[in-house]
Amino acid sequence: MKEARVLRIYSRFRALKSWVWDEGEVVRLSDLHRGALLQPADLQDVRVVNMRLQVAKAQNWMASNGADFLRRKGQRGRTFKSLDGHEVQINDEQKFHFVVLNARCAPAADVATLLKLERGPGFVAECIQANKEMQRSMHL
Repeated sequence: MKEARVLRIYSRFRALKSWVWDEGEVVRLSDLHRGALLQPADLQDVRVVNMRLQVAKAQNWMASNGADFLRRKGQRGRTFKSLDGHEVQINDEQKFHFVVLNARCAPAADVATLLKLERGPGFVAECIQANKEMQRSMHL
């Protein structure tokens, strides 16, 4: 499917882009996603801590909201696969170091990354949802 291919390419691009800044460097979301339409608009000035990302693919539908990030109801562990097919375990500390492709037809975002906020224990979920016009637009 064309959509799935575009999502894999985006995931790799997003992981590669995380290497533009140093690990732990504070970055504005508008700089991290220069040229993207951030919704809601007040996210532009939000500052997050850059983490070097790896790409993983969920084996089951996963939640992409911040509180339940990468979990599904009743799931204890977080088992994923790398794009080359190796099994990957993602614990609570590691969840900030992955851009994750959701399982096909998941009711949540198709691609998600959890970003630490500059101050405090907070975080923001960065979500990409595909649509039929995926080749021309991506919603962040």
